[in-house]
Amino acid sequence: MFGPAEGPAYITVPGAGPDGMVIVLNLGTGATTTISTNPDRSGGTSDVAISGSNVYFANQTGGSVSVLPLNGTTITSVKVDLGARALAIDTKDNLRRS
Repeated sequence: MFGPAEGPAYITVPGAGPDGMVIVLNLGTGATTTISTNPDRSGGTSDVAISGSNVYFANQTGGSVSVLPLNGTTITSVKVDLGARALAIDTKDNLRRS
């Protein structure tokens, strides 16, 4: 059985445009906001993963992973090989892969 919903849910919209639009849904209130997760404007965001205090977004076309602190507003971008469409986090070894 699950308890009451809390916190945000991050929903990627890959076809929304080059700035990587993500819908942030407040699970408690149902309110939504949108954020741009690809500061390079090189393609949509295709996946999201949360680990620790960060949210990671895969920017497939742009060959980057964007990082957003859970309680922050500044998004940074890390270059990776082209085609990063999915993310995985190894919590045992604390590794992040795209």
